Amino acid sequence: MAKAQPSFPNPRLSIVCLGSWNKKLFTPQWISQNLYDSPHSNKLIEGTINPVELEFTFRLNNVSLIPKEKSIELLVHENSEDAINYANKLFVKIITLLPHTPIVGLGFNIQYAIDDSTNLPLWNYLLKLNHRFEDFMTEQVRVSRPFGHYSLRIITTFSVNPNIIFNFAYNSNSTMPNQDVFLNHFKECQSLILKETL
Repeated sequence: MAKAQPSFPNPRLSIVCLGSWNKKLFTPQWISQNLYDSPHSNKLIEGTINPVELEFTFRLNNVSLIPKEKSIELLVHENSEDAINYANKLFVKIITLLPHTPIVGLGFNIQYAIDDSTNLPLWNYLLKLNHRFEDFMTEQVRVSRPFGHYSLRIITTFSVNPNIIFNFAYNSNSTMPNQDVFLNHFKECQSLILKETL
């Protein structure tokens, strides 16, 4: 009998860039003039407001842009190559338009939620690291590996809402990634979670 192929849970995809950002710059007018392919587009910009922090979330196609004082975050709402590439394209546009923004770090994050039906080789391997000692238990395991100009951190949470997060972290001295890097990291994750060991 052929071995059943594991199914991939839908991931939560995001780009987070830490730095000193002028969140007041990110107005609907600035976004429509600078981030849309056509600067005179009449496309509606959807969004939500956090009244406590005076923060706005802008929805552009299948990506949400969240500018804050200490970071900008792009959330991808569709698990597709087009949506991932679009988020990467938006990010590259932003750092190109605002080259003097002091950047502290950058992370491409791919998070997989885990449930009782999950049967992925990497998750089964990581479960072996979930040790108990008397009444204590392992809540989280973090491992990392450097890859030249970035590091890959794999953060596994076992307790409430189990998940695996792949964090591809670039520091402030790294060359800013190109248009394809997010999709390449996503494909790398798809390969990693099929591994039976790290």
